[in-house]
Amino acid sequence: MTDVLTFGETMAVLRAVEPGPLRLAGSLRLGVAGAESTVAIGLARLGHAARWVGRVGDDEFGRLVLDRLRAETVDITHASTDDAPTGLLVREQRTADLARVRYYRTGSAGSRLSVGDLVPALADGARLLLLSGITPALSTSALAATRAAVARGRVGLGGVPRRQLPGHVVVASRRSGHAAAAGVVGDGRRGGCGRACPGWRRCRVAAR
Repeated sequence: MTDVLTFGETMAVLRAVEPGPLRLAGSLRLGVAGAESTVAIGLARLGHAARWVGRVGDDEFGRLVLDRLRAETVDITHASTDDAPTGLLVREQRTADLARVRYYRTGSAGSRLSVGDLVPALADGARLLLLSGITPALSTSALAATRAAVARGRVGLGGVPRRQLPGHVVVASRRSGHAAAAGVVGDGRRGGCGRACPGWRRCRVAAR
């Protein structure tokens, strides 16, 4: 059985090598980025069976994402391609200490994630389902997919934007009765328990 199943958007990254305005960059470094797939890669490197589910475009960036995940031994059996483009993140190193990041992900393949994408992966089973507050905010279909996944059971929540809940990491299960999962899937805007939880600044909920 898969140890951890995660899903979300993974994008291609173009990163300036030297500091300065992007238009003056002599070269850009190509890579991939995505909160959920990054965790999957880390877990795979630690020897766990990690699976990522998501959509990428039928383009070179999409093939790059799948190649990188496959090379890291992340299971991408249930990943799919789409006629929409793969999302793109461009990182401009303005100075040695200051970076500017721009996202080009509106209407991207990753934002088209749906319940149907997750059903086969969920049916295969996993010990833990890891998700972030980013995914349900991508689109209404991604929000529906997140709700469907949480309804299946054991859930881990992470990757909440620091501006919303500083240092907030939650692991919860459907049986815990805690509001952690509801905070993410209730309105698609808040991550974790939200301010409704008395300990929202340092919330740690052990999975049961």
